[in-house]
Amino acid sequence: MGGLHPLFFSPPPLPQLNEAYEEVEEHRQSVAQWKRKTQKAHGEMSDVKMILEEQVRRRGGGEHFRHRERSLLDSKMKNFMEKMRQVHRRNEA
Repeated sequence: MGGLHPLFFSPPPLPQLNEAYEEVEEHRQSVAQWKRKTQKAHGEMSDVKMILEEQVRRRGGGEHFRHRERSLLDSKMKNFMEKMRQVHRRNEA
């Protein structure tokens, strides 16, 4: 029986493989860190929104005023979250 092609038995270059694993682990940690930061920021923005809505309610603002304030807060939250996503994408690249 003839021998198999040596390519089938050559081990992968370990230093390169280890470097790749380390790089993957660094990226995984970075993604996890940005997820935590994003969740924290989202929670803080939600808290601010609730506080401001409560202040508006206490002041007895009209429904139009509450709707306008809520729309403004929603818009600012969306802009903030989009900026966080952009920063996250830049850090992944």
